[in-house]
Amino acid sequence: MSTPTVFQTSKILPNSTHALPPSQSRVDAMAASIKDIGILEPILVRKVGHRYEITPGGGMVRWLAATKLGMDIVPIRVMRLDDEDCAAASLIANMTREPIAPEETVASLERLIEEFGENAAELVMEQLPDLRDAAASNPELQARINAVLARCKINSEKF
Repeated sequence: MSTPTVFQTSKILPNSTHALPPSQSRVDAMAASIKDIGILEPILVRKVGHRYEITPGGGMVRWLAATKLGMDIVPIRVMRLDDEDCAAASLIANMTREPIAPEETVASLERLIEEFGENAAELVMEQLPDLRDAAASNPELQARINAVLARCKINSEKF
């Protein structure tokens, strides 16, 4: 069976890894761009059962804009990502998309650990430098970070 390069908009699923939803203004701006020049990059999807799910950072805004415009068919590119890869990509996409509050970063790490346990330790370690300053002035945030570190079996002294 060949991999599709276009697919029905209505049969594409949004990402299930709880990525932060894009703002309506971003969707509206993308819809205006698509209306003017079309979709320049395919929406990145992964096969889930008999359907396709948008990957983290794979074009949720483009898909929402295309849906808003009533487009029936959109270009896609099928990626091979398992659930763990998808969860990690979601965390990375959220953190690179636009600035987010340290509390949201910790919440993303908590969800990642809930799903993958100590296997998420490497991603947790990558985020620690960015959280250090915020945690210094916020005891509640520091306690949540310490709990995340403990669940990943990371010595909190490294933080």
